[in-house]
Amino acid sequence: MAKLTLSEVQAVQTELNAIRYQRMRILKAVQRMLQTITKARGYTASVDEVLFEVNDSRSRSAGRTPVIYIVDNRVREIRHAGRTREMTWNVYLYVIVRDYEIEDFEDFIGDVEECLFDNNTLFGNISKLEIPNIITDQQMFNAIDGVFQAEIELEIEYIRCARSVR
Repeated sequence: MAKLTLSEVQAVQTELNAIRYQRMRILKAVQRMLQTITKARGYTASVDEVLFEVNDSRSRSAGRTPVIYIVDNRVREIRHAGRTREMTWNVYLYVIVRDYEIEDFEDFIGDVEECLFDNNTLFGNISKLEIPNIITDQQMFNAIDGVFQAEIELEIEYIRCARSVR
């Protein structure tokens, strides 16, 4: 939908540059990008919160969703000549919405994908950002308590020196 303006990009970059470690810069960039999903920017819904701490999502009222939880998962390392390391990192986004229709839920998942791909230059020195998997709950819980859930897997590749921390 709406890419960030130059002044918004500069503000986010200033915030991210203050973070010492590359992995946290990438996680924070993902969080900041997802926070820009709003109806005012042309998306189908506005994100209520984007959190690193997963908590009880079932107790959230409809007015407090969508919520997205960011979960750091696993890293695979490929060693190259010298001290170069190619890192492949899987990060999961857990999306929770309440009282949506299935079409609205699928549109919101599309919003998340579009937001990440439109603004991925803010993620620092990554060489790749892909979404290899999206798993939904197939409406299992919607009939029970009006909740849709999705797990969106991000695959992020970046290069680091063997001596640099994370």
